[in-house]
Amino acid sequence: MAVSLILRRAAKKDNFANRILSKIKGPRAVRLVIGVLFGLTLWMRHTNPLFAQFFQVAEDFFTTTFPDAGDVVPLVFGVIRALFLLYIAVSLVRVIQAARNDDDWQQLARAPMIIVMAVVIGDVLATLVVGA
Repeated sequence: MAVSLILRRAAKKDNFANRILSKIKGPRAVRLVIGVLFGLTLWMRHTNPLFAQFFQVAEDFFTTTFPDAGDVVPLVFGVIRALFLLYIAVSLVRVIQAARNDDDWQQLARAPMIIVMAVVIGDVLATLVVGA
């Protein structure tokens, strides 16, 4: 209802909004919009931001295996993550600069891509070995 109201107001000024409004009329379109919104809500509620970090499973394993280590394990993994992200950021700047100067940017982008793939494969293998 609210979407229809907003589109009606916009349709007075814009032909594109008027075409959208003419297609939304009817219960089938309303059910489709409600279904899409419901699906997006379910999908967003079940995402787990913890696994957005790489080597999280390995860090959890070392934290539970060596409980006396205290804050050393999160510190070490935090430094590894920071160094990796700094390397990727510096490499991205170098690649963009090379592309602007019409240099061979693909050659510069090859090494960072290999390292990113190595880290991703290492994270997957660590998850397989440690067992999530």
